[in-house]
Amino acid sequence: MSEYFNRKPENWSILDFLNECDLEPFDRKIDFYIKSLRAIADSDQDSLKESGVTGGLLGRLTGPTGAQVAYLVAMLFGWDGKSELDRKKAKDWEENRSRGQVTITGISGTVNGNIYGGNFIGLTELQDNNKVPKRTIDDYFDSVTPPSHIRTSEYNHKRQRGPRQDLYKQDIRIKPFNPWGSDNEEDSNNDERDIRIEPSNPLGSDNEENSNEEFIDSESEDDSYYVIKNPETISFDEYVGVTHNESDWTLKDGRRVIDVLTKNTAELVKSISAKSKKERTACIISVIRLGLSSIIDLSSEFHNGMYNWFGNEWNDIKEKVYSQVNMTPNFFEGETKTIVDTVEEMCGLYHYVDAREYLFKIRNKKNTPMVQQIATAYFHVIDKFLDNPHLFIEESGKLKNLSEMEFVINIIAPILNDVFNDVLDILNLRWGETVSAISDRRRKIDLRIVHKCREIELSHTECAKAPTRAKAIRDRSKCLRTEKGVLDKFLKEDLSDEAVKDSVILGIQFAGLEGQIIGVDLLDNGLYFGLEGPHFSFPAQLSNIKCLRNALEALYFFKENVVRKANLFPDPKKYNHAYNKIFRNNLESQVKAKHFKTKFIRPTHFTPKGQ
Repeated sequence: MSEYFNRKPENWSILDFLNECDLEPFDRKIDFYIKSLRAIADSDQDSLKESGVTGGLLGRLTGPTGAQVAYLVAMLFGWDGKSELDRKKAKDWEENRSRGQVTITGISGTVNGNIYGGNFIGLTELQDNNKVPKRTIDDYFDSVTPPSHIRTSEYNHKRQRGPRQDLYKQDIRIKPFNPWGSDNEEDSNNDERDIRIEPSNPLGSDNEENSNEEFIDSESEDDSYYVIKNPETISFDEYVGVTHNESDWTLKDGRRVIDVLTKNTAELVKSISAKSKKERTACIISVIRLGLSSIIDLSSEFHNGMYNWFGNEWNDIKEKVYSQVNMTPNFFEGETKTIVDTVEEMCGLYHYVDAREYLFKIRNKKNTPMVQQIATAYFHVIDKFLDNPHLFIEESGKLKNLSEMEFVINIIAPILNDVFNDVLDILNLRWGETVSAISDRRRKIDLRIVHKCREIELSHTECAKAPTRAKAIRDRSKCLRTEKGVLDKFLKEDLSDEAVKDSVILGIQFAGLEGQIIGVDLLDNGLYFGLEGPHFSFPAQLSNIKCLRNALEALYFFKENVVRKANLFPDPKKYNHAYNKIFRNNLESQVKAKHFKTKFIRPTHFTPKGQ
């Protein structure tokens, strides 16, 4: 605990702390500042409760909509102005300091200094500039007053209700708790690991082994902070971006579908804060995240799912959506069908080597790209299983406990690369948890399909090993929201009204050898729909190779959608021309979208980073 916090809380300032703290570099200063505040908070939970930061919040809510719910959402996700202001001040402080940083390196040592009046540190031995000074965090904790003795009687007085700005002066600003967990695949892949919940996170989760399978694991979100308007002055409708215009999407009683989504999401946000940890399941968390993103998930037909909100009209809504958006792949026809039928017949007679030779000859002939791709995909699968019959299944017949990456390397990536190999002049398939740039909330994605020259993302794919039900629901929520981010970015391009009528963005959710095409489309002002496409499986052994037909039909349906979106943009050869790197048309980069869906776009909800 830093000596700095021995003074009265109202005199605390992030800038004063940075100037007085001896720790280097800047990240260690910030880390120590946050740890000190956490230690103070944990040492006096009674004062925290009395101040009304947690329990008193719900008492100020008078209804499920309006400014109160927006205020609750803001507090739950850490979107308060004070913490954001501190971060901005700290960032400006570091930028100013770095402009005046002096570094002198010689044979005998290194000297670091700050010409803005900060601390000057001299090191007599030659060492890396990034190494920290001799005084450590442990030295601070050993040398100052314990946190339980820091608070004064003046600070512990009972707070009087008043304007929000007064609360900032009286409270220690502690990182708000995160009720929804996160979507970081790195933390959520292992569904059986022990989960440690911080005391200040009442909406965390128990270990999944000790709970029902709907529980959501505690995770560390991989998002940046998302700043919204002052939560005191906006309504919940303004927060999710709802506008009360005329709509064709209404229920039989006249209520708009978007209003039903907004109202029920608001009520669920309020009610979940009063629930116990065991009642906050992955299903509920998924519904809230999607509702805050203005997405109606048409697969949300589990207990407490969105289908409950629309009663008997749920199926009518689904029928209307799927009448406007095609999610059904075409069957193989002609030469392609003949090849697949022949291979299946040969494999049914256990003539696997003959089938491989048949496919090898087709690959070496001049055929249409699709015929060669189909033959290549079947050839690779048969060849791989002939080389290792127990690739996915033990000799006992039990499925192997493989990692996500083993499924990707052995079958998912090779087949997708075969399917897309004729369009790699306009598309890039980027594998391996690369970071999406669809927004400032940067997400790790297992496969991103990107326009090669325009760097516009056209699809996301999420891969996992055989998951629990909780992880499958959580991954679906993440997939739909990241696909929505791709859709929003796509709709900000200068496209025609005709082009955006078919604006659905497709992705794939894999779980081991199972997969499903999913999608998101914007069909009304502020109203998105999460769509279910065909479910398919890759073969676990040669005896069930027939399932590969349906898988390839689904993947070609997916490919056609992605290529159709890519072809809406100008010829890549124009952008690759050498002169274009010198002579650029500035007007081209300033063109804004004018199509009718431009005003329909609404923000996507992700949990703030580190919450």
